[in-house]
Amino acid sequence: MPARRGRKKLMAPEIRPKKILVVSGSEEFGRCLQMIFCHPIFRYFQWTMRQVQTCRAAFKFLNKHPVPVILSWNHLPDGTWKDVLHQTALMVHPPLLIVSYQPVGRYLWSEVLSLGGYDVLVKPFGPQDVFRQITLAWEHWKERSRSRSSE
Repeated sequence: MPARRGRKKLMAPEIRPKKILVVSGSEEFGRCLQMIFCHPIFRYFQWTMRQVQTCRAAFKFLNKHPVPVILSWNHLPDGTWKDVLHQTALMVHPPLLIVSYQPVGRYLWSEVLSLGGYDVLVKPFGPQDVFRQITLAWEHWKERSRSRSSE
């Protein structure tokens, strides 16, 4: 039977779960992201998250479990997003960093990008915002890894 023209085929999610690391810095931000990751879109596309609260815990986790994307709150109990960025820059295939914050008069977007972060996620945000950001970052990381492998 011939294929029907004009119909788009739905793309199934990849079989392997996609993991990110959330460096929450606080119980509140961590709970917010846990609720967001319960949204059906994350389950359908098999996104999972591992959450830690400090820079030290993030570095310990990353030494054993590399991930392509990190979502970090801007202020952490033992440092800032800059500490996370500087430490991950030393990795062979460094993850992309998305920094999240709640604006209080100062915007981080230009600083994050100029120092090598991937993007900024401004709170308040919803599941679609988080999904879009981490998916774009993951795709960018995957493409960057491919191009490095071919060099």
